[in-house]
Amino acid sequence: QPLETLTVTSDFGPRPSPVQGASTNHQGVDYRAANGTTVYAAGDGTVVTSRCQNNSVNCGRTAAGNITGGYIVEIDHGNGETTRYLHMTNPATVSVGDTVTGGQAIGLSDSTGGVAPHLHFEVKQNGTAVDPELIFNGDTITATIAMALDYEVQAGTEQQIPLTRREVICT
Repeated sequence: QPLETLTVTSDFGPRPSPVQGASTNHQGVDYRAANGTTVYAAGDGTVVTSRCQNNSVNCGRTAAGNITGGYIVEIDHGNGETTRYLHMTNPATVSVGDTVTGGQAIGLSDSTGGVAPHLHFEVKQNGTAVDPELIFNGDTITATIAMALDYEVQAGTEQQIPLTRREVICT
């Protein structure tokens, strides 16, 4: 897992925009992390990105004042799985091409990107964002699904489905 302790401060998926420029379709999970908290590789792999987000000014907000990912590290774990770590210190302790092992320190959390200190963590499988909590939080979780018509959940269609560690639902 990317931090010693995983305390979610913003969930995966649809959400109200917390600040100007933040996505309303959150592609990862935000975990509480004070500046300088050690960030770990979630698994073995190769670093494919270690840089400031392209549209940031000096690894901060955009010129228009919108937040960015700040300093980003991305690791390719093979088999179509990648993880991304955002808002880290500039620079991280790893570089593009480095081979890392799960649990290896890759940098420190920070507030780059113009946000309060935290770690934004993403997992993608074959390019599709998946909820990291399905992988890292406990052995079993319960997902709720429902039928929707024009984005309105239809009453009585909710079903709870237990998912075990490492099962992922991609839409």
